[in-house]
Amino acid sequence: MHSPNTVPTIALSHVLGLGVRLQTHEAVALAREVVAYSRGTPTLENIQLGSDGSVSFISTDGAPSVSNVADLLVRLLPPGTPKVPAPLRYTIARGLEVVEAPPVESLDEFSTLLQRFEKGASRDVLKGVLQRVARPSPPIVQPIAASPLMFRSYGSDADAPEHSLRWWVLVAAVALAASFALGFAVMDRIVDRRAAITSGVSPLVPGVSAAAVYSCRSASIGSRADARRAG
Repeated sequence: MHSPNTVPTIALSHVLGLGVRLQTHEAVALAREVVAYSRGTPTLENIQLGSDGSVSFISTDGAPSVSNVADLLVRLLPPGTPKVPAPLRYTIARGLEVVEAPPVESLDEFSTLLQRFEKGASRDVLKGVLQRVARPSPPIVQPIAASPLMFRSYGSDADAPEHSLRWWVLVAAVALAASFALGFAVMDRIVDRRAAITSGVSPLVPGVSAAAVYSCRSASIGSRADARRAG
């Protein structure tokens, strides 16, 4: 909870933990605001950013110095960071006193040396950093997993050709058997239809073939003829 007069803040370490990386001019703006605040040790864990672009410290123990502000810049702009001009690297090295050059005498001098690498007012620049924090991250598209190979039961790739051959032989045998069964069924239907056409009678009962009907009718006609001769 924040009181009405308190500016909402977020720790710099949390900002970086969210994947936000400061550009060169943003790191310079932060360093100059740290110098202006002048209370507390400028570490990633101790610095916090206000929603108005201001900088404060979680703990005000200690004070900024040229060397620890320069070290802060090294952490914000590690080697390999793109678009860091060589003169800025040289200025940071002077602040760390790791080059043969006149040392930076005070925080005000160091802030003045950093000023030429700024792009806009420091607080406006830092508000832009917080806007990147508040911006929703793009949705992560989950890759579609490749479906596993069907019926793959062999233990190693060396067994794959032999297993595949056995599988296709089995499929061919099943298909051949099915074709024979279908052929017998078709032939039976053809015989039934020919028998029905020959007798002039079509089967009326489902499931009874024309040949069976023809056989029953012939037997009935023969029985009536025998009865007339006997009478």
